[in-house]
Amino acid sequence: MTITHIAFDLDGVLFTAAGFIEGCYADALKLSGLKKEAPKAERIIKNFGKPGVDILRDLFGELSEEEQTHYRKHLIDLIVERIREGQGEIFEGI
Repeated sequence: MTITHIAFDLDGVLFTAAGFIEGCYADALKLSGLKKEAPKAERIIKNFGKPGVDILRDLFGELSEEEQTHYRKHLIDLIVERIREGQGEIFEGI
């Protein structure tokens, strides 16, 4: 088997999305049509390392499961797009 890709999650071990994550959350709210205030980066980053479902439950617990699923799809697409654009940082020494 040939390995063609390696993926790491964004929990702050090797890579940080801290510089763009707040914008992703805000943009995903707009794309989802949800009239909510976007959480600040500090609150989002505090949740890094948890499963996505738990993060959204903490940040948007009042949303239905269907709303969270719809929102999460937009959020993931935006995060991937920004990483592809070269945003974010690999920690020094990695």
